Amino acid sequence: MTDNVSARPDDMRTYGGVVSVASADIASAAGESHLAAASEQVAGSKTALSLAVLDAAVKAAITRAAEQSEPVGPSVVNAAATYENADESSASRLREGELRL
Repeated sequence: MTDNVSARPDDMRTYGGVVSVASADIASAAGESHLAAASEQVAGSKTALSLAVLDAAVKAAITRAAEQSEPVGPSVVNAAATYENADESSASRLREGELRL
């Protein structure tokens, strides 16, 4: 992960919701109402999958840092805090290199 990458699950959920509603509206307007429910389900699944991939990447980076007995980098700490995998005091201690996983 790079320092300029941050996981923003709230933004992704919002985006997924917008895509889902827009897809359903387009399908309904086109007279393809049977596709509306499917489009909502697919958009929701894609958002959930994206979040799962990001979560796995954060966990893998933290695990790798722990195996190497090195503090994790700031981008991982920020992503972990975003996902609430670390409380603020733990995130600060990780950032300062005081806490090793």
